[in-house]
Amino acid sequence: MTFGQKLQLILEERELSQKQLANDLNLHDSTVRNYVRGLREPDFATLKLIAEHLEVSIDYLLSFSKPFGPITQEEFDFLRTLRQLTPEQRQVYLRQGKAFFKK
Repeated sequence: MTFGQKLQLILEERELSQKQLANDLNLHDSTVRNYVRGLREPDFATLKLIAEHLEVSIDYLLSFSKPFGPITQEEFDFLRTLRQLTPEQRQVYLRQGKAFFKK
């Protein structure tokens, strides 16, 4: 997954528009739009600002996951589902998963 695809996915998950992100970070709308389209990439300082603002790691934004190997689509879908849940729903979801794996 490219940086632009990942950025768009996060924006959708957080229900943020590209314009909102641009305003929040004092960037031009076209800059964020070009990031999403894959026409530009942020410099290191901007990448750090984006990660801090969206509360994700730079590794996550860049789809870098070497310590655990590449993430599978199934794992990515699981994580995406988990992040869309309320805290209460997340606890129920995780408890059910733990019960499934108990011997």
